[in-house]
Amino acid sequence: MVPPPPAPPTAEALLTALLSLLPAAVRPSPAALSVTFTGPPRALASSFHLTPLAQSVIAASAVAAASIHLRAVRGATTEPLSISVDSRRAAVEFASERYVRLAKRDTGEIRDAPELWDSIAGLYQCAGTGFVRIHTNFAHHRNGVIRILSDPPHPIPKPAAPPHDRASVAAALATWPAELFESVASENNLVVAMVRSAAEFWDAHPQGAAVRSNCPEIPVTITRVDDGSPAQPFPLLPPRAASAVEAAAGAGAGAGADEAAPLPLAGVKVLDLTRIIAGPVATHTLALYGASVLHVASPNLPDIDASLMDAGRGKRSTHVDLTSAAGRAALGALLDGDGDGGDGGAGADVLVQGYRPGGVEALGFGAAAARARRPGIVYASLSAYSRSGPWAGKRGFDSLVQTATGFNHDEGEAYAAAAAGSSAAPRAFPVQALDHATGYLLAYGVMVALLRRSVEGGSWNVSVSLAETAWWLRSLGRLDPDEAFGGKGLEDAERGTKEKEVLQLPSFEEAFRLGYLVRGPSEWYWDKSTGERADVVGVKHSAELTGAGFKTESALSSAPNGTHPPEWW
Repeated sequence: MVPPPPAPPTAEALLTALLSLLPAAVRPSPAALSVTFTGPPRALASSFHLTPLAQSVIAASAVAAASIHLRAVRGATTEPLSISVDSRRAAVEFASERYVRLAKRDTGEIRDAPELWDSIAGLYQCAGTGFVRIHTNFAHHRNGVIRILSDPPHPIPKPAAPPHDRASVAAALATWPAELFESVASENNLVVAMVRSAAEFWDAHPQGAAVRSNCPEIPVTITRVDDGSPAQPFPLLPPRAASAVEAAAGAGAGAGADEAAPLPLAGVKVLDLTRIIAGPVATHTLALYGASVLHVASPNLPDIDASLMDAGRGKRSTHVDLTSAAGRAALGALLDGDGDGGDGGAGADVLVQGYRPGGVEALGFGAAAARARRPGIVYASLSAYSRSGPWAGKRGFDSLVQTATGFNHDEGEAYAAAAAGSSAAPRAFPVQALDHATGYLLAYGVMVALLRRSVEGGSWNVSVSLAETAWWLRSLGRLDPDEAFGGKGLEDAERGTKEKEVLQLPSFEEAFRLGYLVRGPSEWYWDKSTGERADVVGVKHSAELTGAGFKTESALSSAPNGTHPPEWW
């Protein structure tokens, strides 16, 4: 008898697995906290289980925040807390960078954010049957790709003129074997990946083997370092001043219009040394739950404004040049408590960094150096392909990791099976799922470490990578192609959609109408010539929180890099 196929993973089951990292000593009892998941079982078109992945990692960060809330803000209580995560809203939150807009303060007029993707970024067919994906959103990465294509090694034919648009880049890449272009580009520190099947990466490539051998069952590594630091319990915090948005609407249960319950991470100081989506999503999540997050950016590197407008909400942002002695001194002061803006407060509780392995260590701010300066620190690290193996130092973003690890190959084949007449060309996920999932996992890991520090003392290391998240996602199995892309059996009464329409992300206008978005103040310009500032419209956190005082910040401010001084507030 053939055994039945395994049951598809649910958000509940994935959350249960994630909560295994939260010890009983710091986890709320089921009587104190309940979690529910709502909405259609699938809200994203993919043959992989992206919807329960999104719901579960968002819920896990909320559970960790609730655990802190119970310990730090309210102490013992008999009133239960609840968390609800809707699949449709979680899907939109996993695409948050697509929904960010500027709003004119006096009229509400909406303007698109700057384009996130460069015009030549994307997937290209190479000689034979191979494909590569190139990431050129930063000018120096684009220029590097153009330079290599303009002067290829023998025997690749040299183009008559340097490629300058998608058509000319496609013509040039059509003469290269995919693996050769990936190799040459990687040697030049560019961001390129060849499309591989799952077997080609996970079974045959040494980096796949390295990730598989080192990846924990849950792709978050949380490690205590016994440096003699005492336990640091969360203080019982007094009410905070309500924001203007809260005051207008009423501050919520148990609080008047002039004050509100403190947020769970109030008083926690976070240094954010990350750049694109995954790291910024992690620190944005910490800001949502009340942490003071200072984004530290280099004045020497380019920015992607749309990403900053979105995941920069809730943070202050400063420029610090870590290649200079003055810049390193400034970061050191923020870390150990001298950069306190005159408030007499201590230094950072958390440092989150997304440098390639060895990069931040060379600047003097690796985990060991940070512990020496700031005992008790929670030191969180993010990498693309993990921190071991031949690709540990390889540059990578979500779209490239998807490409290299087999997801694009598999999605293309599944889509072709579901859509008659379609080719099996590589197909990307509908959202940057590895980035967003890894970001929430990192935020969750940081909060678990803070909880454990409050009881066990010590310093803590937290580590995640896009590739480890990819391995976890792959381990969850696959959907039938007709379910994955045809939406068989799905219906969404809220949106009035059925089957495959349920799997399509809503437009900005529909998301706004459904209440998935929120408008907040910003330091971005609507008109720089007049000094007029704009509000930012972004995705609202999809974890709905219920219980006296348990909440996230409702309308977070956003600012360009370098807006604020390098000091705490």
